[in-house]
Amino acid sequence: MKLNMSMSQRRLYKLIMTSKMEQSLYMLQAPITDIAEYLQHKANENPFLHSELAADSYVSSVPSERGSDPGTLAFYGSGGLLANVEDQLILTDCSEALRRKTVFLAGNLDEAGYLRIDLGEAAAFLNCSIEDVEQALEILQSFEPAGIGARDLRECLLLQIARDCSAAPYAEDIIKRFLQDLAEGTALSIQQKLKITKDELETAIDYIRGLDPRPASFYTEPELLQIVPEAEITWAQDQLEVRLLDKYMPIVSLNEDYLEILSRQDMSPELKEQWFEAQSLIANLERRKQTLRQVILTVVNAQKYAFKEGLTKLNPFLLKDAASALQLHESTVSRAIQNKYIQTDFGVIPIKVLFSKSIRTADGQGVSVPYVKSRIAAMVRQEDRQKPISDAEIAERLKEEGIRISRRTVAQYRKSLNIKNSSQRNQK
Repeated sequence: MKLNMSMSQRRLYKLIMTSKMEQSLYMLQAPITDIAEYLQHKANENPFLHSELAADSYVSSVPSERGSDPGTLAFYGSGGLLANVEDQLILTDCSEALRRKTVFLAGNLDEAGYLRIDLGEAAAFLNCSIEDVEQALEILQSFEPAGIGARDLRECLLLQIARDCSAAPYAEDIIKRFLQDLAEGTALSIQQKLKITKDELETAIDYIRGLDPRPASFYTEPELLQIVPEAEITWAQDQLEVRLLDKYMPIVSLNEDYLEILSRQDMSPELKEQWFEAQSLIANLERRKQTLRQVILTVVNAQKYAFKEGLTKLNPFLLKDAASALQLHESTVSRAIQNKYIQTDFGVIPIKVLFSKSIRTADGQGVSVPYVKSRIAAMVRQEDRQKPISDAEIAERLKEEGIRISRRTVAQYRKSLNIKNSSQRNQK
């Protein structure tokens, strides 16, 4: 009899711990609007919880259409990628346990289709081996669209090549060994190292350009988002002030009317589980608040100049930089900023726009991508409308400023700014 009770207790403890981890991950990455609904649902089913929404709520509508102004920000809601993965899972003969792991990984794909959770972290959350997670990832990466589930661009492109029986010769070698060279436009060195002809190289590069670096973008449809900022950033006496907007966060507390039940020796296992869940939820709310505050303070401190001079003046700053400064895992920082917005002098913006990779300049320093985009937009605004400048000309002018990027990168940034190509801009 004691053996059965011990087994039951261990099983219950394992269930509670797994639920606690899942709840912690969800609450960290969910925006306030989703948390409000989640807390209300939990309060309705858990007698130990009391949830109360603030009387005044702040909601801002963000337009889903890209404006003609190159500086316009547009935000997009997620589409049906997860549903698509679940539909494909029905056609496989994998076990229910493996199906759940695959769905979990699919739920950690970003809007482009990349996996944004470390396999070790996923294994810890799912309480299984890394080998089990790797098996689930293999299934996910076998689904359409080709390239989903990749951890980086290289893996994304290689997944697409592996599925294409008509892939161009040498394309796989170029992606595996010379992706950086390709990005920097040093095609001649690739040709020499692979010992191939110019035609073979051009064929492979043309094929690679036809691959999709954002395989899940098809499932992301524009929609009007109702957003609530998590914090407000303001200037006061030449100092930046960061204030979490706690009044928009639901107030959750333990329901005192039910606390006396805890003193009873005959409290049912179901009530015990609800009590542990209530405590866990409140602790996770506080953990979310502290983590988000630390991340926002770190990012704002790194981008002080941009808050004063404009977002085109962003410093190069990556997720790994914030993670290193805070001694957190990069995936934790990624979750903390996902779907989170802040109120600034420039309006309500997503926190993620404050992160920018570095483009090295001729003097060995670095400039941010938004700065380079702002220079491209400025050149286009100042051009002769009867003789628009080409992407190659823009790249050459940037080179004169010490910024070395390829014509293809200029075209990519131009498109992201919703600027037409030179022939389309010609007003002759």
